[in-house]
Order: sequence, then C-alpha cells, then structure tokens
Amino acid sequence: LASGQIVERLDTKGEPAQAVAFTPDGPVVVTDRRGKLQVWDVAKGRQRFAISTIANPAEVRFDAHGTRLIVGLGGSVAVGYALAKQQQHEVHLYDTKRGQLLQALKGLEREISDADLSTDGTRLAVISYQRLSVFDLKTGAILRTLPIYPRSPVSVAFHPGGHEVTVGGQPMNSTPPALVTYDAVALKATQ
Repeated sequence: LASGQIVERLDTKGEPAQAVAFTPDGPVVVTDRRGKLQVWDVAKGRQRFAISTIANPAEVRFDAHGTRLIVGLGGSVAVGYALAKQQQHEVHLYDTKRGQLLQALKGLEREISDADLSTDGTRLAVISYQRLSVFDLKTGAILRTLPIYPRSPVSVAFHPGGHEVTVGGQPMNSTPPALVTYDAVALKATQ
C-alpha cells in the first residue's frame, strides 16, 4: 500500500469479484455472480480449481488452517444465467486441496451475511437475517438459534478460546450499533 503499485493481477475473465479470502499459505478465492467459485494460487498466478454452486455465494472464507473453505449460499438459485424464484440458504464446507464438498449445512431460513468457525473447528456460527445459529460440524445439526433483535446482525466471530461468539450489528429502529458477546455453548448474552 505504501507505494500504491499493483503487485499482482488475476484475470477473472470479466466476472466481478464478489468476495475475496486468503488462506495462511496464500491462495485467494474469487466468486462471481453466476455461482462459480474460483480458488487461485496467487504465487503462481493461476487457478487451482473452480467450484460450481447452484446459488449465489454470500459469504466466503477459509478456516484458520486453510484446509476448509466456508461458503454461505444466500442468494437466489442460479439457473444458467437466469435467476429462479427458489431460495437456497445453506453453508457449504469444501476441501481446499481438491475442491470437494465436505458438508452442506441446512436449516437456515433467510440470507446469510457472515459465518465463522470455532478455533477447534467443531462449530460454525452463522448470521442469517436477524438470527445467530450455531452448527455442530460433527452432526451437521443446528445446536441453537437465537433471534437478535432489534439490531440487524451483520458480522460474527468466535473468540479464540471458542467459548464465546461476538455479533456486530447495524442500528435498527433508532437503536445504536452494538457488539454483543454470547456464551457459545448456551448462547446467552454475556456482555
């Protein structure tokens, strides 16, 4: 940033970069509007693999080790280049070496704005509309869903110890923005 010079440019073949995420070893994920994720090796300047999804990705990030790719599907289902009326609100976890789907987490009713894995990799916190849901990744089941109102949650992060999860929200109905921390096991507000 100091020099303002471009260090690397990856050709996304004219598709807009909807989300970008880095692993500890450097690859970047670029998503497009047509439900295709491209995982790039930045050092080599080439695509590692691509993943086609049937819904538009709303959230993309890697786990702390760079071995799993978390993809929140929150838009309309893509049918060719047209959008169908059907909605798919799921979180998919992919293996980052082969691009294989490891797990599809279902049960969310609305669009996804953020997701975060616990440090130990056993739970996933997801913000879906005005709800915080925590998934058990061993079973794929939702452990608990908590309505978060009157603030509209937009971001979520697990504490490094994994016992708490913090949610950031936008003001709604004249309420101030806030950060609220929950006990990740019981999902009760602690602050």
